[in-house]
Amino acid sequence: MRADGHEILTAHTGRSALELVAQHKPNAVMLDIGLADMSGMDVCRRIKNDETIKHIPVILLSAASNAMVESNAKAVGAYAFIAKPYEPAALIQTLRCAMGLTAEA
Repeated sequence: MRADGHEILTAHTGRSALELVAQHKPNAVMLDIGLADMSGMDVCRRIKNDETIKHIPVILLSAASNAMVESNAKAVGAYAFIAKPYEPAALIQTLRCAMGLTAEA
């Protein structure tokens, strides 16, 4: 995404991710489900419950992939769930779709 001119912000905890999202209002958020202080699912839920940032699409990533995890990701309002390992091109395509830069494939 940097090659396309997008700025990438990085957070290592759920709390710092929430602060960055609230402050910068990014076009999209990618979250690993396994964060140090709270789950990415919780962060997504908090984003979607905040009127000022709930419009921001959230893509959840995890090595733990099964129907329950995917269902939970949708339940908390995630735009998409991507299982690791993933193809970088697929991740970029999902991110571009989430940001409205291209039609979904």
